[in-house]
Amino acid sequence: TRRYFSITTLILRMKIAVLLPQSTTHPQLGYDFYLALQQCLQFHDEVIEWHSASIGFGTDENDILSKAEDFILNKQIDLLVAFVDFPKVECLTNLLETTNTNLFVVNMGAKMPINWEGHKHLFFLNLQETFLSYMTGQKITQKQAIVMANYYEGGYSPCQIMSDAFMNKGGEIIYNFIPHTVSPILEMDILDEILKEQTTETAMLCFYSAPLTNVFWEEWKKLEHKQLVSIFGSSTFLMESIAVQHDILIASNCKGFIAWDKTLDNAVNKEFIQ
Repeated sequence: TRRYFSITTLILRMKIAVLLPQSTTHPQLGYDFYLALQQCLQFHDEVIEWHSASIGFGTDENDILSKAEDFILNKQIDLLVAFVDFPKVECLTNLLETTNTNLFVVNMGAKMPINWEGHKHLFFLNLQETFLSYMTGQKITQKQAIVMANYYEGGYSPCQIMSDAFMNKGGEIIYNFIPHTVSPILEMDILDEILKEQTTETAMLCFYSAPLTNVFWEEWKKLEHKQLVSIFGSSTFLMESIAVQHDILIASNCKGFIAWDKTLDNAVNKEFIQ
């Protein structure tokens, strides 16, 4: 007599929970990020059980902690991913230590602590935007510069780090053009008056994202006294400029380092595009 055994194959699913951000300038940011994670791991045939929750603009520590606790203690997730910045992320360190859970922190290099001490359960993806801004600041050869930002972009570390890298080489910031706006309005008449008085080449450090990237270039066309200006841009500003104002970006001889461009001719990028 033969015995037939029914063997049930158990597929072990890794559980990943994602704390999703909101953004005023990029309303789809959280959804794009979450769906991209899913598509990437699906492409690599990883079997994942996904969980997600919105943490708004990532400013409420109690909300962040409460949702992380629910995922770790009640859902028994294996890995936590959070699109959040310092100092708010530090509210999770005791929870991570107690439960032995790893957290992948995703940001654009926005806010870094002055005295950074590593934590064995925190992994950062990544500081690329800040690093590229530092490299750009190091490349500026002009002796004086004007910072172009707004209250939104001016609060992020790429703006600070490019300015610092420039000043550490002996450069001088002669003017900060930082209007209190994120709306598509950017009046640059006062800037034209400042440039009118300049007799030597001046660097212009630009930190904008949508919708102000396109507005900046439209206003730039109207400036009368820009002959002695050299533009240097943050990675986000440059990537968006390629998309919305490619011709004038090239004509202006704007400089800087970008994190990514869809026309990069290598196998990894082609795979990513597909």
